[in-house]
Amino acid sequence: MVINTEQKYYYMACKKCFSSVDADHNYEYTCAMCGEKTQSKPSFVVERIYLCVFDSTGSLSVTVFGTPVISLMQMDSEMCMSLSDKGEPVTAEWVNNKLAGKIFYMKIRRKENTFGVHIQQQYTVTNLRLKETPETIENTKVTSVLKDVDAVDEISVVFLYGAIQKNKNLFSLLVFLL
Repeated sequence: MVINTEQKYYYMACKKCFSSVDADHNYEYTCAMCGEKTQSKPSFVVERIYLCVFDSTGSLSVTVFGTPVISLMQMDSEMCMSLSDKGEPVTAEWVNNKLAGKIFYMKIRRKENTFGVHIQQQYTVTNLRLKETPETIENTKVTSVLKDVDAVDEISVVFLYGAIQKNKNLFSLLVFLL
């Protein structure tokens, strides 16, 4: 299920702190987060995608940055920008069709952010890789199910992309480009 395809799969970032910057290519700017003065270049582009992982116990919105995104999408930000320049932008539908039926392993890290009196849980994928053969999924241990994710700082999951499975040890995934 795709909610929104407005946001790109990459963003321009500060070369020092990797915070998102609102700058065009070759534009000089000062980072609002760390104060670094620099010129934006394509080499300071960071891959990012938002995912919703779910199983029979619940769902979890996670963010994937950098190398794990390249593993998932099987392309980097330069390739994505090139497709966009040709009038063929990467859409959630394109991602869903490309990855349907593939099996992935990922580690998810939980971090608490405090904003005044509000505490927000942030979930980031720290490792993601494609499982080579379906047989290997049987030998992979799942350390937690989603209902238990707030009890630990990091969990390992295996999921089958784009299909709901009855086996509670398989996690299903849909891509949301928010």
